[in-house]
Order: sequence, then C-alpha cells, then structure tokens
Amino acid sequence: KIETGTFTPVLKFGGNNVGMTFDRQFGQYYKIGKIAHIEVELRLTAKGTSEGAATIEGLPFVKATGPVLNSSYALGSYAYLVRPTNVTGFCLRIPSSTSNILLYGLRSNDTLAGISHSQFNNNTHIYFGLTYLTN
Repeated sequence: KIETGTFTPVLKFGGNNVGMTFDRQFGQYYKIGKIAHIEVELRLTAKGTSEGAATIEGLPFVKATGPVLNSSYALGSYAYLVRPTNVTGFCLRIPSSTSNILLYGLRSNDTLAGISHSQFNNNTHIYFGLTYLTN
C-alpha cells in the first residue's frame, strides 16, 4: 500500500523564523512500508531576522534510529543561496530519530560546513527530493 500526502516544511535559522515569508512552501510525500520519499519546495520572499544554523523542520515521519543511517542527501537545486569559501556544494542530513533536516556545505577537503542565515537571501529558492527509512 502506498501512502501519500502533503506537509508544510518549516525553514528556521537558530530554531526560529521571525519575519520569514514565502512565495512557495510545500512538501509532499510517498510512503511504502518503512520507506518514505519526500519532495520539498521553498521559495523565500523575505528571510526575516532570525539568525543561526539553517534547518528544515516538520517532515511527515521521524527518521529511523541507527548508526549506519547517518546519510547525506544532495540538495537538488537552488537559487540565490550563497556558497561559503571552500564550499563546493550543499547537502542535507536527517539525524536519526528526528523529523528535521540539517543543511551543510561540502568543503573541498571532504568536511562539512554548517549553513546559516548568512547563506540565504530574501529570494532564495530550494528544491529537493530524498528518500529515508522510518521506524
């Protein structure tokens, strides 16, 4: 059986999103058994005044627990997202037992750089799809 639905992904900086507004803030999901696939589109019209690490909250399902499940996912496409120095691309990570996405930059030396409000503009667009294991 395939379960489908929509959800509202919530972009936050440092756990808040004061004054943030969107032209499009949409998520949809497909779930078969313990496998969930999500697709997200976020188009900012104002990034607001919150500061800190960028997260996307409100996923429809909690990611499964387990040490081997700390996977990174590619950020599908984006516009007006500023790459920090030494960052060659962006990735997403869902920590085990959460329904939140952490955003990272991939450095040229294979380490991760946290992404924050500083990399976003008032017109940043983010689009991605990813599949993960649920409990």
